[in-house]
Amino acid sequence: MWLLLLWACGRSISVGISEPDVSLPAEPEPDIIGEPDTTPRFRWMLHGGGAEDDAIFRRFVEAAGFGHVVTLGALEDPTDPDLEWWDGYFESLGAATAVTVNTASPGDLDDPALAEKLRAADGIFVRGGDQSRYVRWWGHAIGDAIVEAVEGGAILGGSSAGCAILGERVYDASVGSADPYDVLLDPYDPALTFVDGLPIGVPGVITDTHFTERGRLVRLAAFVARGQVDEGVTRVGVGVDPQTALFLYEDGTGEVMGDGSVTLLRATEQPELTAGAPGHIPGLQLWQLPAGYEVDLRAEDPVLTRPGWVERAAPEVSAAPFTEGRLDGDLAATSRAGSWELLGADEPYGWIDRGLTLGPGVDALPGTIVLGGLYEEDELAETHIGGLVWAVSQRPGVVGVGLDIDMEALATPPRTLEAGRDSALVILDGRTLTWAGAPAEGWQTAAVEGAALHIVGEGHTIDLTAGGE
Repeated sequence: MWLLLLWACGRSISVGISEPDVSLPAEPEPDIIGEPDTTPRFRWMLHGGGAEDDAIFRRFVEAAGFGHVVTLGALEDPTDPDLEWWDGYFESLGAATAVTVNTASPGDLDDPALAEKLRAADGIFVRGGDQSRYVRWWGHAIGDAIVEAVEGGAILGGSSAGCAILGERVYDASVGSADPYDVLLDPYDPALTFVDGLPIGVPGVITDTHFTERGRLVRLAAFVARGQVDEGVTRVGVGVDPQTALFLYEDGTGEVMGDGSVTLLRATEQPELTAGAPGHIPGLQLWQLPAGYEVDLRAEDPVLTRPGWVERAAPEVSAAPFTEGRLDGDLAATSRAGSWELLGADEPYGWIDRGLTLGPGVDALPGTIVLGGLYEEDELAETHIGGLVWAVSQRPGVVGVGLDIDMEALATPPRTLEAGRDSALVILDGRTLTWAGAPAEGWQTAAVEGAALHIVGEGHTIDLTAGGE
């Protein structure tokens, strides 16, 4: 359900004055000098968390008409000296006024004074924290006030946990944060819990945050797959990196800003999910879009415009057969099995510090880049996941293969991989790339359009011959 913006319009009228004793023709109808302002304003800001970028938050204030901004959260300690920090920050960026609303206790949820502060907002910013505390607003005066303000034209933004609650469906973290590795092994992990979002959430979307930083690509894949299996609904998964934001208009178009990227996942095939076993989630279309992209989330191809450094891809797809053998995610040799090896993957800040390069592999699996120990260490998550996406952007047509320790895969000619017992393979298929590239500065993020993501669960296979399923 897309909401209608309310637009301010101003009119002024020029009045003709006749000279004394002079007959003049009747005055024409006065000209309308001021026309309605039909410039659309952003309706949502999805921010992935992390440090504040003034340019991003100034854009939020601008979308609020430089009016009244309300920061909303649920800090357990209402005496926190930083509780009202956002007020001064938003005012320094041009907001006319700013105030903080904190729902620290259950009684705050239906406090009419707090609800009234929200109704008066031109912009509502939901801060980071714990989204399990935020979804308690649903069905209370606070939640109703958010809906009324946004339906009245206010922009709704959120960072980290605040972004997590802005989709049509919400991962609520009500029993703790779900670890991507655990979700890879079990898409029904007890920590993977969901609720419906508020009616003013972004339609057709489920979000995740701190995305590349915490290696959450496979977690977002599970979000999308659970929607298909549990509800019969296919949503776009939107993963947002820290210090990065996706601004959206009411029609689903928008733009990416910040240091990282926004990742979109869209399902094309039906997953196979069983509680307590690795899920099989084939055929997810993947776009990773850094700053400078303009998008349309409702379009089959979501890219409207791209940065000038992104180039049309000409994938070089290998037809050479695999060498038959077993890949063990715990062995260093596994990461050299492809045509190329991701160098620098053992550095915790390799992706942030642009320390990743490609070197030659032993070519046992031609046309691939293999990475073992995918989730072995939390501090390597961004380097491993971000690094695989970057590698695919540099070698269009390559297939990235990731598997963790204690996982294995069987390679058989001509070009088939089978996930072993208690294993799940993360396959990033660049053979369908349409556009790709990487910026010359900043984080080692990359632009990837039209790739495919497959989670190959225990006992399932993927055929990587040309046209293979």
